[in-house]
Amino acid sequence: GEVAELAFPQNLVGRTLLLDHTKTDPVLLSTWSFSPPDGTYLPIYRSTDGGQTWSDFSKVHFSNNGGYVGGSIWQPFLYELPRQVGQYPRGTILASGNAIPHDFSSTNIEVYASLDRG
Repeated sequence: GEVAELAFPQNLVGRTLLLDHTKTDPVLLSTWSFSPPDGTYLPIYRSTDGGQTWSDFSKVHFSNNGGYVGGSIWQPFLYELPRQVGQYPRGTILASGNAIPHDFSSTNIEVYASLDRG
């Protein structure tokens, strides 16, 4: 697929989330540490058949790492809120990761919320 065609693929630390596992049709989201040469983001893939097939679903671009060519996002994580937390309703998807600039000069833990299930 697309990942294998990149000139400098680096794929580590995969994470998968089963959305609202009380439903009869399981939906899975998956991400991993990914450092493509054209910008740093977390790819989000989606499966609606229990993981048999996957499709490219969305990308999470990190603001603090966006200007760092060659930077990385480490330790990605996906979480679905099981109940309302502050302004975020039950079912909000959180994506987090540690944005590292190319020179390793800092770490920037960022968390993003999706209100439309990814």
